[in-house]
Amino acid sequence: MNNEEIALARNDEEHPIPPALRDTFRLVVEAFAAGDFTLRERPVKGVANVDPGTAKFIEQTLATCGDALMPLNEAVWERSCYRWMDGYWSMLVDLSTRRQIVSDMTLHADMQEATRIMHIRSVHIP
Repeated sequence: MNNEEIALARNDEEHPIPPALRDTFRLVVEAFAAGDFTLRERPVKGVANVDPGTAKFIEQTLATCGDALMPLNEAVWERSCYRWMDGYWSMLVDLSTRRQIVSDMTLHADMQEATRIMHIRSVHIP
């Protein structure tokens, strides 16, 4: 399914990440786990390449946490959410690590309304 076909709410409430976007996030996390923080070696349809500065920050954040990134566990979707931000949707997805199926680390992305292209903004501990 293309990002253009995914129905996303445009209100002030937080909403669960739609099932149609979950595979996209899974592929992004798989690329990060394989060391491709720019998504240039493992591009993901509907996701922009990550700029080098952001990619370096994500790599350093993951290295600092002291735990290996793992494929997303189904439990991450219980807390992961998106919200309309007047022109784009902001998305927060909890990450899975070797020690925690739902870790304190979060992947932050946004999707512009006009282009429907997802941009990875950060991996951090909120």
